[in-house]
Amino acid sequence: MNLKDALIYILFGVGTLLLFYFGSAGLIKSTLKDNFPNSQFIIILILMIVVTWCIGLGLRKHRLSIATRSK
Repeated sequence: MNLKDALIYILFGVGTLLLFYFGSAGLIKSTLKDNFPNSQFIIILILMIVVTWCIGLGLRKHRLSIATRSK
């Protein structure tokens, strides 16, 4: 693994942490509204799941490219 690969892993980690931070803050703010399962809560929750899934796919694709590069 070279420096470029390490920077990509750090970027994935920071992106995931930022997603959880802002997503959790948005979820908390949306639960303080009058009606609870509101559209803002559902949209934020779905976006958190989709973005986390995409980050995981990107990380998996990068790890597979490292594995084929090292062969």
